[in-house]
Formats: sequence, C-alpha cells, structure tokens
Amino acid sequence: MKEINNNSITIWGSIAGFFIVSLMGTAFHYMYGFSQGNILTGIFTPINESLREHLKLLLYPYLLYMSAEYLIFGRKIKGFVFSMTAGMLCGLILIPLCFYGYSIFTKTNIAALDILIYYLSVVIAFFISAERIISRKDEAPHKNRLAVIIIAALILIFTVLTLYSPDTALYAGA
Repeated sequence: MKEINNNSITIWGSIAGFFIVSLMGTAFHYMYGFSQGNILTGIFTPINESLREHLKLLLYPYLLYMSAEYLIFGRKIKGFVFSMTAGMLCGLILIPLCFYGYSIFTKTNIAALDILIYYLSVVIAFFISAERIISRKDEAPHKNRLAVIIIAALILIFTVLTLYSPDTALYAGA
C-alpha cells in the first residue's frame, strides 16, 4: 500500500478546505438574520453589510477548518499553525484590497464581483498556507506561538468592533 506524504495531505487538505470554508462562509452570511439578531451569532457572522463584518466570512470558517485540520494531522507538521495563519491573513488583506481597488474605479459595489473576491481570497489563503507548509518555511517553534497571539488578537478585535462598532463609513452597513 502506497504511503501518503505530507505534501499530498497538504494539497488535498487545501482543496477540501477551500470547499468547506467557502460553503461555511456562504452559510455564515445568512446566520445572523436567521438567528433573529442574536448577538452571540453576530460575533461570528456579519451583522451588517460592511466590509469589515464580511471579513468574518473568511476568518471564522477558516479558523474552524484550521482547528479541525490541526487536530487530525496538523500537530505532526512543524509550523502548521503559522503557515495556516499566514495564508488566512493574506486572504483577509486581499478582500479589502480588491474591493476598494475595483470600487474606486466603478464608484459602485458589484455583488457578483464581491462574491468572486471572497472565493478568490479563500483560494489564495489556502494556496499560500499549502505553499508555506510544503516549503517548510515556518518550522521555527516561536512562529506557532506568534500565530496563536495573532489569532487571539483578531478574535478580540473583531469581537470588540462587532459589539462597539465605530460610527464611520468603513464600519457602517451598506
């Protein structure tokens, strides 16, 4: 029987991750409304149509998938948490860059393009994560600790901004 190597696991995990995170993110888009405005649901899902709130569509599904993948095989891969976090950060940065990049020129929001940007960002997040795991760039032990701090900070920031949203155009619903 042929043994599966870490590269194959990483590639297949990234493909599965793309589909799972994309489906979860799509479902998360509607959860706050379905919960009839439950604030606990709103901490993890968008409470309005602001760009910042929509970053949760990548953040929380990705973190859930990353946690499951870590428990299944990621513990055996040095630098797994940092590599996955680096990919997630790239996806989170890509969403506003692309959104503001096109909306500056079009002076409008195009829903189909927004959706495409989301899926592209999920693909890029998993591509970068996989590339970093396969290339073994992030094997230093301190990197995983740094990743945990980054994740905790993101969760704290998103929670605080959901509960105490500044009254500015960047945070307002569309």
